[in-house]
Amino acid sequence: MRDAVYSAELRQLVTATSTTRSTISLAFGMPMRSSTVW
Repeated sequence: MRDAVYSAELRQLVTATSTTRSTISLAFGMPMRSSTVW
């Protein structure tokens, strides 16, 4: 059961990180796309 909880938390963390990165990319990626490589 502990593994399942850990998996859920890890998945949530990955999703949050992905969402944050997407938001940052949308916010800053437009003007900085030519000089910044993700």
